[in-house]
Amino acid sequence: MLLLLLIPIMMIVWGLWWRRKPPKYPTNPDSLLQNFFFITYRTDWALKSQETWQYAHISYGRIILPIGIIALVLSIVGIFLLPLSIAPKVLIVMDIICIIIPYFPIEKKLKQNFDTKGRWKEGL
Repeated sequence: MLLLLLIPIMMIVWGLWWRRKPPKYPTNPDSLLQNFFFITYRTDWALKSQETWQYAHISYGRIILPIGIIALVLSIVGIFLLPLSIAPKVLIVMDIICIIIPYFPIEKKLKQNFDTKGRWKEGL
C-alpha cells in the first residue's frame, strides 16, 4: 500500500525541482527516445523553443506542487478509509487525473504568451 504514495511524492518532488531547475531542453525535440528515462512536459507548444520549454516546466512545477500535496493527503486518507479491494484502483485514477490537470492551464498560457514559433508575443 505504501507504493500508492509514490506518485504523489513524485509530484511533490517534480514541483520543487522544476520550479527552480527545469529539465534541459532536448537537442533533438523530435526524438522521443532522447529523454526516454526522464519525465518531462513534452507537448507541441512546450517543444517550440527553449523559452516555451522553460515556461512550461516552471509553470508545471508551480501547479503540480500543491496538487501533489493534496493527492498525498487524499492517498493517505484513502488507504485507511477505502476497502483494500478498490483503494489501489481509485488512488491510481486520482493520481493520473492530478498529473493531467496542469496541462490545460499551461497550454492555454503558452498559446496566449508565445507565437507559433515559440517567441514571446509583442507587448507581453
